[in-house]
Formats: sequence, C-alpha cells, structure tokens
Amino acid sequence: MTRKLKVYYGSRHNRDGMYTARYKVPRIDLSGNWLSDLGFVIGDSISVHCADNKIIIENLKEKEELAYA
Repeated sequence: MTRKLKVYYGSRHNRDGMYTARYKVPRIDLSGNWLSDLGFVIGDSISVHCADNKIIIENLKEKEELAYA
C-alpha cells in the first residue's frame, strides 16, 4: 500500500538565556483507519528507521510477541 502525504511545518522554541525564538521544522502527520488495517493500534511501540531518503516505521509488537514465544 502506498499513501501520498504532504510534509507540513511544525514549530519549536529555541531558548537562549532570556531570548526565546520560534522556528519552523518539517512535520509529517500519520493518522487514519489505514494504520489499524496495517496492524498499528493505539499504544503500540514503534521503531523508525531513516536512511537513503526513506523513513520505515516498524511495529515492535510482533517482535515482542516473538521474543516471548
């Protein structure tokens, strides 16, 4: 399954002594029933791998279940 999403901006605060600056950072929002269709449920732990212009999100639930089997 392929989803086309957009990179939005989020904001962060940078505090330097008495000076507080707000700056923009890239943000990607993932939400929807399609996540539960893929086996992701609220409260799951995930691992995020980043390399070669790709982001891979892996559900750790399956790895934890295999470790206890």
